[in-house]
Amino acid sequence: MYGDTCLSSEVFKPCIDDKDLAFCLNEGECSIIETVAGVHRHCRCKEGYQGLRCDQFVPKTDSILSDPSIRATKDKL
Repeated sequence: MYGDTCLSSEVFKPCIDDKDLAFCLNEGECSIIETVAGVHRHCRCKEGYQGLRCDQFVPKTDSILSDPSIRATKDKL
């Protein structure tokens, strides 16, 4: 830090070319991160998805617990 200026080691930029835009799945939002180590792609996933490329579905546990057909199946076991 020099005076009032803070030097950042990362710069986030929106993805603009087709290859980068296709990196994130399930409507995830792609950003390019430029660091001293190189350029990397990052995805901000929509609700219900996670993972490096938003490729992992995460079911809502409250909807599973409130579904009576699931409870009935569990009770039969």
